[in-house]
Amino acid sequence: MARTYRYISGDSHLEIDSKHWIDRVPAKYRDQAPRLVGQADGSDAWKIGENIVRPAAAADLYGGKGRDEYVPFGGRYEGTPGTGTPEQRIKEQDQDGIDAEVLFPSQQGGPKFWRRIEDDAAYKAVVHAYNSWLAEEYSAVDPSRLIGVGILPLTHDVADTIEEMEQCLTAGLKTVLLQGFPSGKAYPSKEDDPFWAAALDLKMPVSVHVDLDRTGDRARPLFKYPQEPDELMKNLSQDLVYQVGRFGPVRGNGSVAAVQWVLSGLFDRFPNLRIFFAENQIGWIPFFLQAADVRYDRHVRWAERLLGFKPLIRSTLRGFIDIELGIGLQITEASLHVSHGKAWVGLPSKPVLDADGRHLVQNGKKQYRAILAWRNKRLSDAFSRAVVALVIERHPGALDDGGVP
Repeated sequence: MARTYRYISGDSHLEIDSKHWIDRVPAKYRDQAPRLVGQADGSDAWKIGENIVRPAAAADLYGGKGRDEYVPFGGRYEGTPGTGTPEQRIKEQDQDGIDAEVLFPSQQGGPKFWRRIEDDAAYKAVVHAYNSWLAEEYSAVDPSRLIGVGILPLTHDVADTIEEMEQCLTAGLKTVLLQGFPSGKAYPSKEDDPFWAAALDLKMPVSVHVDLDRTGDRARPLFKYPQEPDELMKNLSQDLVYQVGRFGPVRGNGSVAAVQWVLSGLFDRFPNLRIFFAENQIGWIPFFLQAADVRYDRHVRWAERLLGFKPLIRSTLRGFIDIELGIGLQITEASLHVSHGKAWVGLPSKPVLDADGRHLVQNGKKQYRAILAWRNKRLSDAFSRAVVALVIERHPGALDDGGVP
């Protein structure tokens, strides 16, 4: 019988001593695996080898302390709720009134720290050891409540991410954490496409926690343009990605990655793709989307003219298109759909309200009514064909996977 959920924590973390899974790391790499060690002052630290040390984050070990006891230093695992067995975690969920948790890895002692392992083979072995333990020993106690997030390795080989994703699926994990662009570049590219195709084929949800890795050679550039004249690039301190995404939160967040992916055409090439961004908050998003659309419209023309940027098929980052009709009428925020070998246009709509002014829900679906409507399906289909043909004319090959109805 399927579980009925009321409350799911969509961004919890599994802070746990690596002693529980380190034996799964092959013996020849085990000395490079992360270890939790005690400090002289009674606090804990994560250690790789002899010289790489990072104190345990007190903020990540807040559980059970409360405002009056917590201090932002001296983190210690033993005795902290959330650091014990899976059975203990389930009891803690019951205590908190939570039905399930999506369990991302540790922030301080997790995969970002592991990437300081210089040997790629050892690093990938550590990632795989954690994933197999998570699936087979931790989440397996109750997969419906302990929803472990598999970790994809941060390397420069797309094949590495695909291989580990396949193994996560086989092990029974329900989502994977993408830490950077699969190609290893600082920007999205079509080299990443085999990964996205594999994720869709496997039906494996892809998650990003806060943001992608922006260190080292993954820091810049944010985008690769068809034309990048040396003199122009020297003078261009703020490119299109920066201009469109500049009103995202100042602290590291997913707005930059979202803009990179949208401008790269990723969601045009893979219209069914969805990416989950965790720990990004939500209140800023409506303003950001509005500002991003305004700034895209302001800056896209010089990017097209000087850098050869290919404009979006849709005229807004939110996925809508604006349609100019010959009679002097502009329809804004229509939607372009591509599915099952057909493409069609949806007219803008508004919520249907019930007698109390609330959004009407029927059979579990919120109801909408088109603001404009055609008299019959023949006119609606003719309109869709005309708009889709216009999109294809402006962007040849853009809808090759969808076709024209």
